[in-house]
Amino acid sequence: MSARHRSSRGRPHRHPTATPSGARAHRAAIPSCRGGARALLSHRRAGAVHVHRHGAYKHPRRGCRDGSHSRLLLCRIQAKHQNDTAMTDNSWPNKGLIAYYYGDISHQDWLMMRQQLGTLGGSDLGVIMGLNKYESPKLLFLRRCGVAPPRLHADTLHTAFGKLLEPAVAAAWKCYDDDEEVHAKRIALLAEQRRLRDPMVASCRRYAYMLVHPDMPWMHATIDYRIQRIRHQTRSWLDHDVSDGILECKTVSHMVSDMYADGIPPYYRPQVFGYMAITGARYAEIAAIVGGNRLKVHPFVYEEHEEEIRAVVDHAAEFMAGVHKAMAALRQRYGEDAVFFDEVGLTPLGDEAVMVAEEHMPSWLDDRSDEYQRFLHARHQIQIDMKEERDDDDELAVMALRFMELASAVSEREQLRRSIREEMVRRGLTRFLSPSVRITYTNQLRINRNNNKKDEI
Repeated sequence: MSARHRSSRGRPHRHPTATPSGARAHRAAIPSCRGGARALLSHRRAGAVHVHRHGAYKHPRRGCRDGSHSRLLLCRIQAKHQNDTAMTDNSWPNKGLIAYYYGDISHQDWLMMRQQLGTLGGSDLGVIMGLNKYESPKLLFLRRCGVAPPRLHADTLHTAFGKLLEPAVAAAWKCYDDDEEVHAKRIALLAEQRRLRDPMVASCRRYAYMLVHPDMPWMHATIDYRIQRIRHQTRSWLDHDVSDGILECKTVSHMVSDMYADGIPPYYRPQVFGYMAITGARYAEIAAIVGGNRLKVHPFVYEEHEEEIRAVVDHAAEFMAGVHKAMAALRQRYGEDAVFFDEVGLTPLGDEAVMVAEEHMPSWLDDRSDEYQRFLHARHQIQIDMKEERDDDDELAVMALRFMELASAVSEREQLRRSIREEMVRRGLTRFLSPSVRITYTNQLRINRNNNKKDEI
């Protein structure tokens, strides 16, 4: 390999990397995948970059790994916002995909990028198809409409280990063979950090792009790895080698795996189907490490799942069409700046807005999740609170008004604070509303005037 194909540290270029154009920028080319997002931001000023057939960005004069310039496709960089850059990826069977690189941003920034796109992700597809018992499809609809509190994305040990072990799953997948003895031997060599020279070993690479199909703008794909080669001798279900496809890496406990016939939770399937629809990939695999010591590989061939793929696309399209109709109705009725929930949960206005949004919810959404039952219980509590007296002569309203008048009388304010808190506890309320005041009490007592002037404790 010539020096011009190596990085400043002597290593070959790796995907994904980008190189700015312009004579001066050429000399300052980014040699490796590190700092990719920053590099893409600098490319806005530089102009255009080139994309390799398999998605690896290369210098237009320095060529590809195979030296073929014909596989370089010019694409324009369009800045969407400060932290991501859109480009065109023509390396998949479906051409003209809009790609957003996220390889060097944090998980929170990735969530923000996904939120700004306003599309359904792979995990959302399993939810709307009613296959994920842990998440509510109706709540997902209401959250997309902006009338329900967002779902907290706090990292659990399960999700943290899933991210940590993803490269290990991909490494084990490369060693996979139907013959468990062969598979075990390859993994043992890998564990000893010895180079695998077996020609039967599969290959894949990390694919850190969020993809949107222009004709399917209601969903996006975030693929874990892109398959580069699978030898058909390693898999009984293949009669020819695979040179391109999608690989999703999962970690599954023994208990969860034993619940399903093929050992793979069914809510992973719509995710793969959605990705195949967006990219046009004809082949995909889910690789799951079960219980930390066993690898299950589940294949998906496009032609064998066309009806399921079409169903996922149609359901996603109808779901997001309902979201957009509901959002338009909410804007028309409440304006742009209406607030439907607070730190406690839904407000009375939010409870009303939920009913407006539900008019546009797809009729086929079936929801028996525990998450949705908790949401219904919270709405019921709001309706109970709404039935409480709203007279300004109410004892709570009188105390709250007096509290706000006594800005300088600290001791009396503290006494009133305790009295209001005790009365809220005695009545079993978390929220009290009258024409003049609003009181919320969870971990902290908050007293507000209804004209939105806030006087908090």
